[in-house]
Amino acid sequence: MEGRQRPVVDALRRPVRWLLDALFPDACAGCGAERTIVCDACWAAMPFMSEPQRLAELDVWSVTRFQAPVVRGVVHALKYGRRPEAAARIAEALARHPAADLLRATPWRIVPVPMHAARERRRGANQARTLAWLLAEAGCGTVDDVLLRVRRTGTQTALDRAQRERNVKDAFRSRTFADPQAAYLLVDDVVTTGATLTSAARALTDAGATRVAAWTFAAD
Repeated sequence: MEGRQRPVVDALRRPVRWLLDALFPDACAGCGAERTIVCDACWAAMPFMSEPQRLAELDVWSVTRFQAPVVRGVVHALKYGRRPEAAARIAEALARHPAADLLRATPWRIVPVPMHAARERRRGANQARTLAWLLAEAGCGTVDDVLLRVRRTGTQTALDRAQRERNVKDAFRSRTFADPQAAYLLVDDVVTTGATLTSAARALTDAGATRVAAWTFAAD
């Protein structure tokens, strides 16, 4: 039975592989150089954000701006293409970021913003968790996967600030009580209005956290 199913499975996978190759080609998102999602020159020229944003009483540190083509290319490759080289590029950027030493000065509990379980199963991974582990490997703290996404939410792409806030309200819950003496660092790939991070931060403070900040790779 397994032998007869294999050609069918392979036939179904071929269009999926073709689509992924079309969406995430081996070409630099900045200059079009082949065999890399971002070439060394374009990545070295990526602009950094050196100061945190203040979003709804939450300090949010971001490495760079999402509008840059090389940044969008890496984020999309990490988020949808599951490309390991995207994570490697982000690790390089984190090491060069002006705030890296400041982040390392605090023993953060690094909390990835969770996906709903059904969405994570479909996608195969949570990019926020990947980024959380990159921060931990860079010496910024330890990963504490304490949050759950308890309510499915629709995509936020076309929503304004108020709609985003309603969309993610009460979407998160802590698995356990938070340590009021600890510093918690929420992690996600991109911040736009801050609605998702604010909702996640509220779940931590409701559980007892007294110090919460956030880190994202990019700000839109």
